Amino acid sequence: MVSEQEKTGKLSVWATYQYGVGEFGFTFFMSLVSYYLLFFMTDIARIPLETAGTLYALLQWVEAFTAIGAGMLIDNLHLRGGRYRPWLLSGSIVCLVGSVLFFTKFPISTLSTTVLFTVFYCVAYAGFNCMWIAYRALIGIIGKTSRQTVSLTISGTQLATVSSLLYSYLGVKMLSAFERPETGYTVSALVYGIIMVLSMLVVFRLAKPYDQDQTRPEIRQQKAAEKVTLRDMLRALPPLIPYGLSYVLSIGASTLIMSCLVYYFNYTLERPELMSVMITVMTVMRLAATFIVPWLAGKLDKKHIYLLSVSAATFFIVLAYLLRANIPVFFLLMGLYFFSLVPAGAMFMPCVTDATDYNEFERGIKARSFLYSVSSTFSYIAQFIGASAASAGLILIGYNAEKITQSPAAQQGIAVVTFLGTALLTALSLIPMLFYKLDAKTMSGVYLKKNLAAEQEYPVEKSE
Repeated sequence: MVSEQEKTGKLSVWATYQYGVGEFGFTFFMSLVSYYLLFFMTDIARIPLETAGTLYALLQWVEAFTAIGAGMLIDNLHLRGGRYRPWLLSGSIVCLVGSVLFFTKFPISTLSTTVLFTVFYCVAYAGFNCMWIAYRALIGIIGKTSRQTVSLTISGTQLATVSSLLYSYLGVKMLSAFERPETGYTVSALVYGIIMVLSMLVVFRLAKPYDQDQTRPEIRQQKAAEKVTLRDMLRALPPLIPYGLSYVLSIGASTLIMSCLVYYFNYTLERPELMSVMITVMTVMRLAATFIVPWLAGKLDKKHIYLLSVSAATFFIVLAYLLRANIPVFFLLMGLYFFSLVPAGAMFMPCVTDATDYNEFERGIKARSFLYSVSSTFSYIAQFIGASAASAGLILIGYNAEKITQSPAAQQGIAVVTFLGTALLTALSLIPMLFYKLDAKTMSGVYLKKNLAAEQEYPVEKSE
């Protein structure tokens, strides 16, 4: 089977958006976790705030090590369906089952609830990590040039934004559609998990011409000589470190604000229905921003796009805090904040792909899945930082989950943690990116070598 890209040298828009369907699928699940996990733990499962905050932070480290293990496993395991494709389906199914179980409140003691939640959460994210790393690694296999990897990333971002828009209409309604509040969480996890599995099936079919059966003798012999050692993994890290540190801080800021917004609308404004409006504003502005990324990519390199994007986001989130009393202006500024973050976020996968290609074709280090697993680990470290900041902030300001109405000091404190805490982490993320070295000149030579080696590295069966 020969892909259209092999025939024409171009990656079709249709193929690009087929890849993006995967991100459309798992964004529903990620939205539920991002906005409502901590709230589920404290206000639905009734895990004490101190325990929930500590547990949530510690689980990020479990996820991080699971991601590294998944990357090592994928790099060194040879499967009949391909190196990456089998993990798309198996990982998404495991994530579906685990997430339904950890978003279920069982009629048991608080201690037992905490233990079961932890076990099922770890199971869900073991599956998610395998799926996510395989999905991301396919960017560098399907995309043969920098422009193609950016196109694949943007298609995923756009379809993820569409799913976020749908979530903004359906998410809150589904959570509140049942007599028992906890039922909404279980049903939501089931519905979003099924969507994730079906979406990964689309990517599974798309990737077949690119990701060959690893048990074929000629490929197995070639890949057996490419075992990724611990030394290779450590040597592969330096090109990715500057962007990785910036990403950790910026995503930590996003985790902080997404964890705290529900508290802000519920307890500070006492208007929980505005959470749905916020998600809609965020989603629409993110979608609009995706259309300027290709234009920016043609004008600036990844480093300068990131610095410009994050600087603007920092400015708008501070302004939103200062003018939050005016609700329409507040929503406008928050929309501009989310709009500004998109170009920086869109550089993440292209930067990771640049690092994997630079290592492979310039330094002879083949650790593709490992570096994508490291990028996933960066996400979990970021979530740890953001979740720790959110839970510590709520504790410091005197938030009490047992109270329907919070004290004036706590209400004001929630606003400070939500917006100024986010601004601080966002601004700090600018510093590491100043040291990023994989510029356009460096990568042009790398992509030339990649294209010359593509037929040997990823052989494609010829049609009769």
